[in-house]
Amino acid sequence: MSLIPCKECGKDVSDLADSCPHCGCPVSHTLKDREEKKVIASYADEKKNQDNSQKKEGLKGNTYCVAGFILGLISIFFGGLLVLLPVFAVIFSAMGLKTFDETKEKNKWQGIVGLGLGIGFVVIQLLNWRGFPGIF
Repeated sequence: MSLIPCKECGKDVSDLADSCPHCGCPVSHTLKDREEKKVIASYADEKKNQDNSQKKEGLKGNTYCVAGFILGLISIFFGGLLVLLPVFAVIFSAMGLKTFDETKEKNKWQGIVGLGLGIGFVVIQLLNWRGFPGIF
């Protein structure tokens, strides 16, 4: 048994009482309302957290963005040997970013990084091809 304040007069009333002995305001309905609101609020919070976790788990990676990112990384080490590798990194990353859907896919950053790496190494190869020594 605990004492709760009456919503009408503010005096302490037993939570087991049906009404306030001072003013006659019904107490049991107020207590039930509070308990129901707590249950509903905790259920809503639990449901929201569950929905958010399911949303994040259901997202897939964009294949083109991942391929462009990997090709861009490989271009760092083998860009001079495999001339078309950075070009393919640009193509795959651009295709991935064009078809990217944020509601169904994740890791857009891979496409952006792959595009940047691909463009950077294409420019480096063009500069080396045109006779600018000293860059890789």
